[in-house]
Amino acid sequence: MTDRGTGQGRDKGEGRVETRVLSKADLLPRASPLPAALQWAGPALAAGFGAAVAFRRWCYRTGLRRARRAPVPVLGVGNLTAGGTGKTPAAACLARGLLARGRRPAIVLRGYGARTRGGLNDEGRELARALPEVPVLASPDRHAGAREAAGRGCDVVILDDGFQHWRLARELDLVLVDAKDPFGGGRLLPWGYLREKPEALARAGAVLITRSDSAPPEALAALRAELTRLAPKACLGLARHAPTQLRRLFADAPLEPARNLARKRVLAACALAQPATFYETLVGLNAEVMVGWTYPDHYGYTKADLDEWLTQAGRVSAAGVVVTEKDAAKLETLPPPPPDAAPVWALQVEFQVTAGEAELWARILESLGH
Repeated sequence: MTDRGTGQGRDKGEGRVETRVLSKADLLPRASPLPAALQWAGPALAAGFGAAVAFRRWCYRTGLRRARRAPVPVLGVGNLTAGGTGKTPAAACLARGLLARGRRPAIVLRGYGARTRGGLNDEGRELARALPEVPVLASPDRHAGAREAAGRGCDVVILDDGFQHWRLARELDLVLVDAKDPFGGGRLLPWGYLREKPEALARAGAVLITRSDSAPPEALAALRAELTRLAPKACLGLARHAPTQLRRLFADAPLEPARNLARKRVLAACALAQPATFYETLVGLNAEVMVGWTYPDHYGYTKADLDEWLTQAGRVSAAGVVVTEKDAAKLETLPPPPPDAAPVWALQVEFQVTAGEAELWARILESLGH
């Protein structure tokens, strides 16, 4: 793959681009977020972060600070690790399930990375496009966001990325655990990716193991046993992120099945916390990924980025460029490319609960007073 700013994969003198098929080495678990030169400080930094988290929890547990109740019930969707477990598709799945059961949900998120205060970031725009009938509200003050949702006639709030948010009380916390990287390398931020120690799962009302279809059966069984120990009061289920369709950007074109990528030569680009999961999905669809660009999470794409992809797609005779829906939310704000340019597709992924769905919904409805 070609990382943003490295210059890998280019031959500037001859105007060519080096191509290679994605390998298994590109799909290895993410390394520590700390640069190599600072690894020596990792234990101390993680200890300091853990102490700050513990102190904040203590303040709320002892009543020194108090969580506020919203006018309507609140369901939290969160995780233990920093990014990459699929909270956005899970929040959309939960909203659709509530709509199907006669509720009027809203989704409230912090809006990190939005261009304007109170505006929607990439995940927010992705949710708003996928759920036009559901208000998606961004507010650093989640309690104010929940009040606004109630004022709009909503009767339940989904708090996106809410497990570590203490100021807004919740009826239920749904926590997502990635089967491929359940505990963020076993280290707290910034040495590893844990936001809290795994024992924090004890306060979860429901736990879903995401990407469960990509884990070996013995590893999945061991993880289920460990989560049952850590979260004895939670219902436990399995989920997967199923690639379903391709949506062509900058064009009025019908959706295509994701399986159409099989044996196609494509380029790929993403700005995700765990980019390997996207590339792994493309490889699983039997796409021939010739060149990939990996950008920082929440990266703001420019016209120059898009022009670079399309130019290189022409050079290697690629069928097109594949991005995620999260990336598409930012790309679609750019001027459209020429009509004869290679297509740019957003890969749509559906969050599917594959085991424990009945128990999960029974727990959710019980928390809502049904």
